[in-house]
Amino acid sequence: MKRRRTTTILIAAFALLGSAAPTTLAEYVAPLVQQHDFSGVILVAGREGTLADSAFGNAASPQAAYAIGSISKTFTAAAIELLASRGKLQYSETLDKFVPEYRHAKDVTIEQLLEHTAGIPDYYALRSFASVREKNLSLAQIVRWLNAFPLDFKPGARGQYSNSGYSLLALVVERSSGESYGKFLADNIFTPLGLTHTSASASPSDVVGYDPGPAPTYVQPAAKFGEGWLTGNGSIRSTADDLSHWLDVAAAGAFINFKYLPYPNGWSKRTGSSILEQDGRIPGFASDISIDEATGLKVIVLSNIQCAVVTMMANDLRKAYSGGGNLPMPASRPTYNPTLADLSAVTGNFGLPGLPLVVSLRHSALMLSNANDGMQLPLDPIAPNTFFFRPVYASVTFNTDAKGVAQSINWAGKFTIPRLRASR
Repeated sequence: MKRRRTTTILIAAFALLGSAAPTTLAEYVAPLVQQHDFSGVILVAGREGTLADSAFGNAASPQAAYAIGSISKTFTAAAIELLASRGKLQYSETLDKFVPEYRHAKDVTIEQLLEHTAGIPDYYALRSFASVREKNLSLAQIVRWLNAFPLDFKPGARGQYSNSGYSLLALVVERSSGESYGKFLADNIFTPLGLTHTSASASPSDVVGYDPGPAPTYVQPAAKFGEGWLTGNGSIRSTADDLSHWLDVAAAGAFINFKYLPYPNGWSKRTGSSILEQDGRIPGFASDISIDEATGLKVIVLSNIQCAVVTMMANDLRKAYSGGGNLPMPASRPTYNPTLADLSAVTGNFGLPGLPLVVSLRHSALMLSNANDGMQLPLDPIAPNTFFFRPVYASVTFNTDAKGVAQSINWAGKFTIPRLRASR
């Protein structure tokens, strides 16, 4: 049955849950749109029906397809589960059965790839990635590129998130099925489940994606990225409607059993919680989807600005629509106008192992880039020596010496990143 839609504000603000909030959905989203944190679609639904379904900012209609980043991993995991159920592979098999050219293939199992315990280095964390990021390499070419790097740790020793691992899983899908990754997903998942607006390609999308940018526009064209790098780990685009149905499928566990392993394959699940969720962020887009398996409450937030505010929004929406409180009014972010000399004093190279950061000036804007990928994104000034980094939605403060020169970065109060000294 087709759901009734609105492009205004609220369809059923807590009515089905017996609650009322003084802050409407429109009021809640308005400052986030104004600050160029969010532009996109929100869908909230429960077992009783749709609670909210609206588009905000410069987004297209609620029916538009967005690139969903790492939520794509849930589909890759589903493809592996289907192939396992058909006897095409086993979770305990080592990768060399399907990708023998990968030099660590005999040491890594399918299960470890699914669980992010294989030790495969994430290509985002590799210094040479910046030089190949825009090249549209095939999965086989990516394997050859990965052969230059050792494993980060012995497979099974611990967990570490790896996009590269899901690239390898996409190649497993292709070689075990005899079909391309996109065709297998279309024929075996999208079409059977009626996900008619979901595609295995993140480009072209119905919606143009943007990265945070400096003033006066505060957004900029999304960084260029070879689509081959995203295959299996971030290549899918979908709509809020299709993702709502996908959440139902995941929670039911009938068509695809994500819970064959303790880790919900491709998903995140909070310890001691009934919430199954996943988020995604790639150049130009950010997304967060979840379902509470106990209550059936679904929250979907899709944005065409690469900004992790979507996760904060999803948390707020879950809390409010589950009857746990009112929608909080987001505080307007403070602004500050440092001098060019102030900005120059905090530029330089900073870093921790695996995290080389470059702070530089682009005209009169302070930009931050990870030297591994080379993408420049703005640091928005909010106080003396303090900036807001919208992609990960965190504040960063430069610790300066007596001369005002930055010696380290306090990252959201969680850790300190020192200035790197020039080698002699």
